[in-house]
Formats: sequence, C-alpha cells, structure tokens
Amino acid sequence: MRAALFALAAILLLGLIAPYLAPYDPSDFSFTPFESPSLKHPFGINDGGMDIFSEWLYAYRNAILFGLSVASLGVILALLVGILSALWGGWFDWLMLRVGDLLLALPNLLLLILIAAFFQPSSWLLALLLALLSFPLGARVIRAQARITRSSLHVVAASQMGGGSLYLAYRHLLPELLPLALLGALGRFKGAIIAQTTLAFLGLLSPMEKSLGMMIRQAMGFYYLEGFIYWILPPILLLWLLISAFALALFRVEERLNPRLKGAQLA
Repeated sequence: MRAALFALAAILLLGLIAPYLAPYDPSDFSFTPFESPSLKHPFGINDGGMDIFSEWLYAYRNAILFGLSVASLGVILALLVGILSALWGGWFDWLMLRVGDLLLALPNLLLLILIAAFFQPSSWLLALLLALLSFPLGARVIRAQARITRSSLHVVAASQMGGGSLYLAYRHLLPELLPLALLGALGRFKGAIIAQTTLAFLGLLSPMEKSLGMMIRQAMGFYYLEGFIYWILPPILLLWLLISAFALALFRVEERLNPRLKGAQLA
C-alpha cells in the first residue's frame, strides 16, 4: 500500500508543478497552426496556434486541483456528518440519513450537466456541488464504523470520565476513521476527474480553463489530419493513467482495510 500511496503522491506533486514545466503560455497563439511535433513543440501545435504540450500540462494541473477539491471537501463533510451522527444520534442522525437518501437518489453527473448548461458556474463551484452530492455514501460508512468505535470500552470509559463529544471525536474516533476517509477520498478523486473530463468534452466548461476533455473534444474535429494522433493521444493516455492509478490505489487500500478481501486473495 505504501508504494501505491507514494505513486499517487508523485502524480499529485507532478500535477501541481506542471505549469512550471510548460515551455510556453498555453494561451499563446503566435505559433503556426497544425505544426508537426518537434523538439520545440513535442506534441505539435493546435488549430489556434497554441503549443499542445503546454496545454496538456495545464490541463493536468487543473484536473488534479479539481479532484483534490472534490475529494477534500467530500471527506471533510463525510467525517463531520458521520461522526456527529454516531455521537449525537436522535433527530440529527435521522435528518442526516434522510438528506443522504435524497442526495444519493439524484443522478450526480446528469445534475451537474444541467447546472453547467444553464448557469455556467465556475469549476470551483462545480467541485463544491459534486462534493455535496457525493459525500452521503462516505458519511454512512463512517457513521457505521463510528457507532462501533463509540461502543468500545476505551471510548465508553473516556465518556464516563467526562469527555465531551468534541473530545471523543478528535481523540478517539477520528484517528480510527481516517483510513476509511482515505478510501473515500480516492474514490471521489477518480470520480471527480471523470466528471470534469465529461463536462469539458461536452463543452460545458470555460474554454479559458484548460482541461483534458476540452483537448479531446477539439482534437476530434481534426481527425482527418496527419498530426491528429499527437493531439488526441496525450490527454487520453494521461486520463487513463490517472484513473487507473487511483483505481489501483483504491483496491490496495481496500484490501488493507478489509481482512476478508485479503483472505480471499491469499486463498
């Protein structure tokens, strides 16, 4: 699992520093359109006279930032709601379960497409909406595990000695629930990248924000050109790499957390 997490950390770090590796401004359209790949332009030039390699690096960074925003907001909400529901119970627990039922029943991607089409919100607002729509499933998992941990002897003893809800949550529940939160974050990150790529491919994100989906959409309009493959292949390969890396890391973390999966693998 350490190797998988190390690889993910490297992918995230490279994505964050990608703009500093770009040889040109991705909005610079001073180059010759449809120029073939060269040492100066490894992926060539697109129809607008912009360096595709620089576009690719900025799109990589934007995908990482979008995924991190959705994953971090979703994990915070899931931990907060799940732990408080387990500790407080009563009307708060009932209300959170009903709100979760409502959000889980909504088709997330379809709703994002409609919102993006009619209101043209920024990517940050779409990330917030996706986090709000996707946190209930993680909150339920965390709530179930928090209820088990809440009834353990050391937590009961701490409660009887005067430990309040915030103390129990921070000192006893949160450390044991962080691995589950990590598992949920990996899933949300993967889903967020797919959602952003889909919205950009449909033309529902700002063309000023470079994205892998936008690059694929633009490249497909020139499939008849010889340099088409150098334009469309890099964003597709990067998208495949990101989704595969997070999916594999998700499997490794789940195997580590679920003894039954580990036993099945050994058998």
